Amino acid sequence: MQGLLSGEAGSPPPGVTAAGGVGPIGPGATGTTTLNMTAGDYLIVCFIPNAEGVPHMALGMIKPITVIESSAPVADQPDSRVSVGLVDFGFGISEPISADLQNVAVFNKG
Repeated sequence: MQGLLSGEAGSPPPGVTAAGGVGPIGPGATGTTTLNMTAGDYLIVCFIPNAEGVPHMALGMIKPITVIESSAPVADQPDSRVSVGLVDFGFGISEPISADLQNVAVFNKG
């Protein structure tokens, strides 16, 4: 099982592999992620706790989904001017990130 994670997840539960997702966002804000998902079973999960410390998933913010095979062409990656390379214990940013709505490419190099 793979999980699409929302919020600060730490380690996923046993048997669940993190597939990516949107990090923490504030109330009324939005976040977007682009994933190239393979066919299989996934969970959309929110690990952020409420004011009492109870994770949202324990209150029902968890949804199983199944990704099916498709013969449709794979969508192109969105254009991005800035890239962030995740390296062991650091980040490599290609250029300053300006204040505006934009796509930022993130690559795990570690």
